[in-house]
Amino acid sequence: MALTLAFYRGGLERITPTGWAARAADEVLLTEFGTGWTFDDTHTSLTAMTLGTTELTAAGYARKALVPGTPAFSSGRWTLPLGAVVWTSLGTAEGVAAAVGFEAGVDDANSVPLWVLYDPAPAAIATLDGTNLTVTLDIGVDS
Repeated sequence: MALTLAFYRGGLERITPTGWAARAADEVLLTEFGTGWTFDDTHTSLTAMTLGTTELTAAGYARKALVPGTPAFSSGRWTLPLGAVVWTSLGTAEGVAAAVGFEAGVDDANSVPLWVLYDPAPAAIATLDGTNLTVTLDIGVDS
């Protein structure tokens, strides 16, 4: 499995070192493997991602808040550590295709996808077995 972190075009415009400190409305969702989800960097809203048929439906699943750490600049690189997101007792055999970070709006039409963690092979990035699933990332941008 080769995990890839990719950015949505509209999301990349919103994630800048000067805007990182204000990332209070970000959340993360999971897509289900085998439902036809594919990464398309031109998606500008969650509605465009057809989540009604591709978002995970496993027991214990809900979208989670994504708590950013303090942005830091070192050796010509901005980094934004993201707090761990934990789903407890999640699922019973479902595969996870991707974790998608997004800027939450009042609804999916007004929520902007920022980044995605997935395997372009495609393969499931995790298979659920009723235990906890944790997602942790540090995002960095060279200046």
